[in-house]
Amino acid sequence: MSTSAPQRLIDNMRNVRYGEVLAVFARDNKLEAEVYGTQMINDCPDELWKTLDAAAIASEMSALAVKLNGPRYWVLDGLGTKVAFVEPVMRDFNGLMMRRIA
Repeated sequence: MSTSAPQRLIDNMRNVRYGEVLAVFARDNKLEAEVYGTQMINDCPDELWKTLDAAAIASEMSALAVKLNGPRYWVLDGLGTKVAFVEPVMRDFNGLMMRRIA
């Protein structure tokens, strides 16, 4: 019995530039994280990325901590299917638009 591989949704991603904001929250006596990314929205322009301040974002979001991840370049050729639905929330981080991806 063979199982087919998940259908690739997005290809040609290698070397695409992106940035992410990872925020950690204490909710209902547990830690939860939200990840926002520029993937498929913009190429994480340096002039906007350099203005981000993790401490200021944490304060604005009432997060315990914020980590800025990037800018980076995809090393994968493509992105596959997601196993969990993530509500499509857009957020402006000091002019840099991102979408909640996790």
